[in-house]
Amino acid sequence: MRFFNKDYIYLVWQNPKTRSKTVVGLLKRNGRYEFKYTNDAKKAIKEGFQLLLAFPKIDKKYTNEMMFPVFSSRLPSKNRVDIDDILKRYNMKEYDEFELLKRTGAKTPLDTLEFIDPIVNLKEKNLTREFFIAGTKYYCKEENHKDINIGDKVVLEPDSKNEFDKYAIKMVIKDKFVGFIPKYYSKEVNIFLKQNKAYSCKVINKNNIYGNCNECIKVRLVLNVEGSNT
Repeated sequence: MRFFNKDYIYLVWQNPKTRSKTVVGLLKRNGRYEFKYTNDAKKAIKEGFQLLLAFPKIDKKYTNEMMFPVFSSRLPSKNRVDIDDILKRYNMKEYDEFELLKRTGAKTPLDTLEFIDPIVNLKEKNLTREFFIAGTKYYCKEENHKDINIGDKVVLEPDSKNEFDKYAIKMVIKDKFVGFIPKYYSKEVNIFLKQNKAYSCKVINKNNIYGNCNECIKVRLVLNVEGSNT
């Protein structure tokens, strides 16, 4: 899933039962817009994922000169009176549908889809991604969750014996294993850690939803930080 000289983002589907996330599509911008389902989309179909009505054929590559309406409809209108405030919130100087999808995720309450900005260039300084720790429902017990605070440091540990993801990265807070890096980032972060470069990972939000902790610990990961890991 590597495309050089092209800007692309992942379309991710979240299984409503297990809450696991799967990259089901790639949206690319290369002079025009292109969308194609991934191989993992076929696996997701078996778990309940349904193909988008606008893209009914799983093996076809769809192209369009403009942003696909099925995606642009998920974004705030360019004509909104508060659009300047929205752009400022996401550090954007002008309205760009592709960048808005990338920066906002365009998640709606109507479905289980969202866009994810992939990690492409591991040499980029201060490469920053914010996300929820995966698997907290299974690995973060209530007594551990109570001890977690905003600002806490998160340590990343490769899990080479993981049978589901050979690039799996454990996330540890205060010496307690609480979950994993989302699978759509695990390979790149695994490669990064092997280079022994500096990173920073800290808790930026926590929701106290005991017994149903699917997306309850949000972190900010910064790669290629100057100096030691913090």
